[in-house]
Amino acid sequence: MKGLKAFLSIRFLPYLNWDEIFYLISLKLQKETDFFYNGTKLQYFFHSYNNFYVTERKIEIPIIGEYLQRLKPSNVLEIGNVSSHYYDFFGTIFNEKIDIVDKYEKGFNVINIDIANYSTNKKYDFIFSISTFEHMDDDYEQIHGLNIDKERCIAVKNMEYVIQNLLLEGGTFIVTFPFGQSPKLDHFFKSRKIEKNCL
Repeated sequence: MKGLKAFLSIRFLPYLNWDEIFYLISLKLQKETDFFYNGTKLQYFFHSYNNFYVTERKIEIPIIGEYLQRLKPSNVLEIGNVSSHYYDFFGTIFNEKIDIVDKYEKGFNVINIDIANYSTNKKYDFIFSISTFEHMDDDYEQIHGLNIDKERCIAVKNMEYVIQNLLLEGGTFIVTFPFGQSPKLDHFFKSRKIEKNCL
């Protein structure tokens, strides 16, 4: 193990701390590469883009992929530009039938607008968002210099807007977000102030 520590400290120390290094090594050395979601066996997702560490992406991406493959939706909307960074995974699933709305991130076929202002005549039978909504309240507070109380959660208002204006009746809307990133969003889910079917 001393040789491994020396090798890692020379090659990767500027990028990783020891806890991250050993956690990553333990994951790579484990034989378990699968997890179960709703009775379906899925593989943990490993990718070089923004996913070298152990993050929620390991399960978010396979879960969204499973829904897309099973439901085979015809009109897909992504809120937050995540999937285009993982084209090798999502490319064969979408077949270029996806609209992506992201307020800030520029990219091919990315519509740069706040989701609360996105208007279209099209209704989507599948809408998803991967770890995006938890940033919406912080973003609003930074721009407007406000401390929004827990009764005004921009993320929840945006979810309601999506359901009322963009989602086809009978369609599927999946939002993933890590607990602990947005106290306001956590509060709404924990207090059951919005209807939910959590992943």
